[in-house]
Formats: sequence, structure tokens, C-alpha cells
Amino acid sequence: DPEEADFFFAPTYLTCYMWPVHGWADGPWYHAPIPNPRPMHAANFIDEVGRWVNATMPYWSRRGGRDHIFLWPHDEGACYMPSWIYNNAIFLTHWGRLDADHVSGSGWPPDNYSQPVVYPRFQPLDWRRMYKGHLCYTPGKDALIPAFKASNSYHRSPLVGVPPVKKDVLLYFRGDIGMYREWWYSRGIRQSLYRLAMEDKWREKYNIMIGFPHDLPQGYSEWLVRAKFCLAKFCLVAPGDGWSARMEDAVLHACVPVIIMDNVHAVYESILDIDQFSIRVAEKQLADLPHILQSVPHEKIRRMQRRMARVWHRYFWASGPYAAANIERLHSTLYKESSRTIHNPKFQGNGTFRGLGHLKPLPSWPYHDDAFSTIMQWLYSRIPDTR
Repeated sequence: DPEEADFFFAPTYLTCYMWPVHGWADGPWYHAPIPNPRPMHAANFIDEVGRWVNATMPYWSRRGGRDHIFLWPHDEGACYMPSWIYNNAIFLTHWGRLDADHVSGSGWPPDNYSQPVVYPRFQPLDWRRMYKGHLCYTPGKDALIPAFKASNSYHRSPLVGVPPVKKDVLLYFRGDIGMYREWWYSRGIRQSLYRLAMEDKWREKYNIMIGFPHDLPQGYSEWLVRAKFCLAKFCLVAPGDGWSARMEDAVLHACVPVIIMDNVHAVYESILDIDQFSIRVAEKQLADLPHILQSVPHEKIRRMQRRMARVWHRYFWASGPYAAANIERLHSTLYKESSRTIHNPKFQGNGTFRGLGHLKPLPSWPYHDDAFSTIMQWLYSRIPDTR
């Protein structure tokens, strides 16, 4: 009964529209007979959806759209959503940019939402007027949710009970460094860090590993586990074309996130106190990154690890039979493996697990507070604000 509903979800699937539908099909196009920029078509599409909902159903106008939810997980999130929809509805997104006077940071030209388009017949005014003046994400109104990570992407994490390995890497980042992208890709952060690491020999001096996939040894999950400072672990969280799922990678591997993206929130930053288990470094401090990490007290990092262990399950998706079955298979295998290791005499009394209770194998998987449950809990807390 919609009269009893607390919220209304608008299943627009705009990310699927932008790719692969818009990338491969001849249509539909919205308000201009040209393929790009894709965000223009998406914004016009959502504008038509909103007007249809408002004209056809009584529930938008009942509360001004405050109880309507839109999922918008594309690279730059809700930056270019029509203002009349964005300013009222709830958006679930991955991109937490906070400045109002924003321009596109995508290094992929078809997704640059700052490109002007005017088409006399269908769009006589520049389409950018639709989104000017609003944020990409509003803390409290919107939520930054984790990207989906299959269980095999963190299958070597100590948080799932994998026996400890040699911890000998200060900071780890493997991926697109942006050397062949537009200069504004990743705000220049990845490119600058890569240059600094190469020119100043960070790997030789500090065992900081930053590079393209072909620059570094194979095995992403295994190397995230090895990233460390003493017994603490650091993993870089930097933007890409917009959001990048590095926060999820870090937390799911008990690797303390090092967040470098000024005026941008990370996943759950308005819901959880992520300062308790992460470190922020200003973009202007890139050259000092090795010394900043080396100066963090050992006990502070240990506390961050323990706090991360209390919330890591909120960063994976375990709801639904398919995800739950895959995770159950992973857990069953790893629990047996790690239990054998813990009871192995060579680990007894040597302090391997002392003070690191979150590295011990889980007797059961924490399904009840996964990403989906976290979003439901947050929405429940938002009910009074929608009335």
C-alpha cells in the first residue's frame, strides 16, 4: 500500500543507460541528436522521469519528493542531476564532492558534463542550466554507499580469517595512474604520486608501491594485505574519473585508508565516524606523504585497525541468495584454513595474534549489518526528515 510507504524508490538504472545502452545503441537520445556528452542525455532522461512521476502519481507532491530515492552510481554521481529533483529527493551515490561551483573532472570526454550543448528544436537553452548551483552530494540528505565487491576480491583479507603474512609494504596502490589521460583526471593526484614515487625512489627508500598493474607484482588482494607500517596497513584512496572503490578495498582488507581528495567525502563519511579508522592527507602535501605515514604512532594505527574490524562488514554486500551463497563458501573454506593455522604450535605464544582479535577467524559471517542493512538503517533514521 503506497499510503503506508515510508519511501519510494525510482528504478531508473541510469548507469546501465549510459553504458552499455548509450555506448552501443542508436538510441534513445534525449533532447539532442548527438551522442555526447552522455550526462546531458541522462539528466534530460531523469528530468522526464521526474515530471512523469509528479504528473501521474500523487506521492511526489505530497512531501515535495523528500521521500523519493534515486540510485546514481555513475562516475561523478549526482553532479549533473536536474536541480528541482536533486534538491528534494534522496540520492544514493558513490561520489561525495562537496563544492557547489563544480566542473567535470572526468578524463573520459563523453562523460564530461561541463560541455555546453544547445539544440534549437528540442533544447534551445544550454542544458547545463539544469544542474547549476547544487552540490554533487549533500551530507544528511544523501548517502555515499559502497560499490559492490565480489567475495573473491577480498578473499585473502585477514578479516575473513586468512592467516597473517609478512607485512612489509608501507603504502600500496595498483591501478590507472593516469599518465595517458587528461591532466585533470584524478585531479592530478595519481599522476603526481606516481612521478614522486619514481623520481624520489619511494619503493627503494620506503617500500611504497604505486604503479600501473604491469609495474607491480600480480595479486591485488594479496598485496593489499601486505601493505603495512610496522603492524599497521595503509592503502591509498584517491579519485579516478570521479569515485573509485579504493575505500572499499582498503577497509575490506583491514588496510588503513589514506584519503587524498580535498573537499570530497569518502564512503559512509556522513554515517560513520571514519576519522576513527582512516587518515586524511591534503592534496598539497603529496610530496610529504612518506614522512606523514612514518610519523603516525604505532598504537594509533593499531586502534584504527581494531575500529575498522568493527565496521568492515558494512562495506560488503551479502544480502540476497547469490551473494550470501558465495560468501558462505568462502567463509567455510577460510575458517577451516585459519583455524588450523591458529592451533599450529609454531604460532602458539609468539604474539602473532596477540592484541589483534579482529584477525582471528570468524565463527559466523556478519550478514545482519552488511551494506544493504546499513542503508536501511540509515533510511529509517531519515524518516522524520521526510515528513
